[in-house]
Amino acid sequence: MLRRTLFPLLNIMKVFFDVDETLVHTERGAYCSHAKELPNCLDYFTVERPCAKRLISFARENFGAENVFLLSIGTKDYISGLNEMLGWKFDPENIFAREDLEKHTRVFPTEYGGQHHEVDPHIYASTSNVLIDNLPCRDNSVKINFIGIHSTCDTNYLTVRDYYGLVDEGCDEEFFNYVKDFLKFKKGVESKINLRLHHKS
Repeated sequence: MLRRTLFPLLNIMKVFFDVDETLVHTERGAYCSHAKELPNCLDYFTVERPCAKRLISFARENFGAENVFLLSIGTKDYISGLNEMLGWKFDPENIFAREDLEKHTRVFPTEYGGQHHEVDPHIYASTSNVLIDNLPCRDNSVKINFIGIHSTCDTNYLTVRDYYGLVDEGCDEEFFNYVKDFLKFKKGVESKINLRLHHKS
């Protein structure tokens, strides 16, 4: 009974990973010997960042698999195909792709034939969510508004180095630790907030 009463009050953080140039690099043609051909994508090949599975596993271990997501401007078929081919094991409801972002985006005409876009937050939107992406925060407003971190992106958005398919164990380990330390810090913040909420209840 106590757990059921407290659950709605808890600050449940959700972790969102971008895909292209964050977890993988994809391009047309077999551009290197370790690239894998994508199913149902004619002549497109991808290379997984070596530590991608470790990062996903680390996030799941610390936040729960149900709170770890893929968030990409790639198509649903493309991201789902990557998920299956690379063995990431995301459930369909934990994959948000271009189609999902478009459903939440309203387009308004402006003067001189321009357009203004407004993004409606997803039901999972929260200021406590985090996004790990290769794009700088200023260029990612659609995703930021979709997951609800427009007011907290200074602390809840991690910009990472672009991945272009090169295998460098030293750089990969450095990247893994960079993201891991960020997630560990956010986990500590989440725990402190939930402890305060617990005492207030």
